[in-house]
Amino acid sequence: MSNQQQLKEELQLCRSQLSKLSVERDQTVFELNKVIRLVERLQIQITEKDAEILMLHTQLDEQEIYHQQQLEQVKSHYEYLKESAIARLKSEMSLDSDSMIKELRETKQMYQEILEIEAKRKSSYSQDDTRCQSINDYQKLYTEKQELQQLVEKLQKMQVSQKSDQSDELMQEIQYLRDQLQKLTSELETAKQTINVLQVQVLKQQDLLKEYCTNDFQG
Repeated sequence: MSNQQQLKEELQLCRSQLSKLSVERDQTVFELNKVIRLVERLQIQITEKDAEILMLHTQLDEQEIYHQQQLEQVKSHYEYLKESAIARLKSEMSLDSDSMIKELRETKQMYQEILEIEAKRKSSYSQDDTRCQSINDYQKLYTEKQELQQLVEKLQKMQVSQKSDQSDELMQEIQYLRDQLQKLTSELETAKQTINVLQVQVLKQQDLLKEYCTNDFQG
């Protein structure tokens, strides 16, 4: 009877450990769900940033088209003034000298404005910090979005039923999530393995107890 009592105690201990591991597993799943919800919020933020950057690029493209149209108008006006001045010089040699000087000054001023507009347009990509920054931010967000998407897919493959700043802080948060996910995944896997081992041991103990009771009864 002492062996039977010992087996009962071991069985009770196994059940107690199994219950404890079940609680730990539930806690691990709870923490994992918190990570998934945080990933969802980050994904929403990145989607919003994508929309903002797309709108910014659209505005910049519209501004580029507008400036190009303005430049073409200035060029056309300059050509008109130049041809008009040449025509007057050819057909009206007796034109008042002051008027000619004024006309030439106007054409010279217009030509200078054209040179300035050309210079600004050519250097716009190097001087426009907003545009350069937006391109860099877009590339960075796109990379982060890919990493985040991979993380979401990894979570989904684990069959966890959940719907799941363009700055260093965002990168650190994502890295933290990846580390936390790996840690929780490892802990959950270890808990599952331990539970499986304990379940096998319990079954063996039950079989032994059943066999012992049968033999004892027959004896």
